[in-house]
Amino acid sequence: MDSVLSRLKDFTQDSELRNRLLGGYCDEFNEVILSILNDVELLEKEEAAVADIGRIATFMETIKEMLLFNANTPDALHLFKDSSLLVFNWNNNTHNNAALAGTANAVDNLVEGNLTLRETIQILKKMNDRMSNLQSWSPPAFEVSQHLMDALKKE
Repeated sequence: MDSVLSRLKDFTQDSELRNRLLGGYCDEFNEVILSILNDVELLEKEEAAVADIGRIATFMETIKEMLLFNANTPDALHLFKDSSLLVFNWNNNTHNNAALAGTANAVDNLVEGNLTLRETIQILKKMNDRMSNLQSWSPPAFEVSQHLMDALKKE
């Protein structure tokens, strides 16, 4: 969790990265992440959390919609995954809201599915290239085997 917190703190301090990954959503995203990070610090001091759960729930729904309807870069996907983990853990330590936990899990599953599909596409592209190269390569043994198979079919 410390690495997630570190990456999200770095993200909140890099306005160029926020604009590149989130466009018009960058300010809202930044404010929500900062409010949750502030709550994490308060919880470490055993003080009460102050972040608005309604705003965080809206934030998670926005991320879910971005995952469903936008083409996202791998960097944005990892940011969304880190954010969902942060929200899930924050929720478990503050409100235990089932709907928010479900949305955070949905975001995590959508990110994992998207990353898996991207990896699958890359593997299939490599396999396609290899198969294309293999099809154009025809050693003499294959030609003999083909001739033998044709002769057997005739008999």
